[in-house]
Amino acid sequence: MHIEQLLEEKKKIVDKALEENLSIYFGKNESKLYTAIHYSLFPGGKRLRPILAMVINEVLGGKIDKVMNSACAVEFIHSALLILDDLPCMDNSDSRRGKPSCHKEFGESTAILASIGLICRAFEVLSNEFKANNIPSSVILTIIQETAKQIGVFGVISGQFSDLNAGQNLIDLKNDRDKLDYIALHKTASLFILSATVGTYLANAKGRQIHALIEYARNFGYAFQVSDDLFDTEDTNPLTFPKVYGFDQSLHLLKQKIEQAISNIDFLGKRSESLRDIARFILNRVHSETKNDK
Repeated sequence: MHIEQLLEEKKKIVDKALEENLSIYFGKNESKLYTAIHYSLFPGGKRLRPILAMVINEVLGGKIDKVMNSACAVEFIHSALLILDDLPCMDNSDSRRGKPSCHKEFGESTAILASIGLICRAFEVLSNEFKANNIPSSVILTIIQETAKQIGVFGVISGQFSDLNAGQNLIDLKNDRDKLDYIALHKTASLFILSATVGTYLANAKGRQIHALIEYARNFGYAFQVSDDLFDTEDTNPLTFPKVYGFDQSLHLLKQKIEQAISNIDFLGKRSESLRDIARFILNRVHSETKNDK
């Protein structure tokens, strides 16, 4: 199956599951808060984070009904963080995916509460999972702990703080390249690592498999940030890959991280084909866009 077709089919599955999760959560309530949450979730982007959790789970022999809700939880968190990212006190973005940002449409207070609500819903979904699908409570506890870690002060929050504060971070790096690496690995890669955690643990993966697929996700997430920076030519932030490394070296770094991600899953053999294709999709997307610009 062609990678675009695979991603589109998986996205439809994710979107349906997200709608079901919201309808169960809110019932027939159509309040302003519900509308703000739904507005922020849909139509959504490519849903790469929940798709990655699903595909990793599949290649390890897992069942979609045991991973779907947890994959949705990752997307709830991602959408919540995007709401916060757009706020005037953060990146101050007036639009998101071609429409007004949540705070522009509903006001800052509603946007913040929508974000908190989505994160709370994510943890509720994860904690209910072991009951619904007979998953050992120890597995769900590990996933919940990892979720808190990846979005906390040693994960996305740390990366976002560093991005907003000229590269300042928990370990006080001085070099711009090291600062940029820190931001990419914490602000962006953390949620992809969470996707791999969900996918592997819910497939009863073993130590070596978990480690390899988390490294795949780490390199993939880093590459994703490089590709985003290569696309966003109007970003005024001085800590972007093209501004720190230059365009050509950034493209080389992107290729290197994709190759590293693919090498992380060599042990899977033919089973890794879909994960390889997803990694290459990021690289091909950049090549396609840069070719069209010439």
